[in-house]
Amino acid sequence: MSGCRARVRTWDCSAGSRRQSLTRLGDGEALNREHPDTFHIPSRDERENLKPGDLAKLLFEVVDPAPGSITAERMWVQVTEVAADGYVGSLDNDPQVLTSMRPGSRIEFQAHHVIATWDDGPV
Repeated sequence: MSGCRARVRTWDCSAGSRRQSLTRLGDGEALNREHPDTFHIPSRDERENLKPGDLAKLLFEVVDPAPGSITAERMWVQVTEVAADGYVGSLDNDPQVLTSMRPGSRIEFQAHHVIATWDDGPV
């Protein structure tokens, strides 16, 4: 995706120190291939045909997490724009782990990152 930010700069405040860490969007398709009986995702058609206003759940993974810390957070993103090679959205959650991110943060993603849609029900 042109200008795609595969990594998002965040802060990890675990262990009492503020250290910079990075997050990346998890690949829902890869996780589904690795765990087909337990990690379900919407159909390819559904993931490739989102429109503005739709909600997509994405997996934000911490790159190089501290030992014993939480390694990912699943959050809803509202699609604001459909691009030729993906989507632009606005974070629609109050992050509990990645607290440097805020509701409304701009997120660029692709169909393979989508792990659920609102119609799928909560995941």
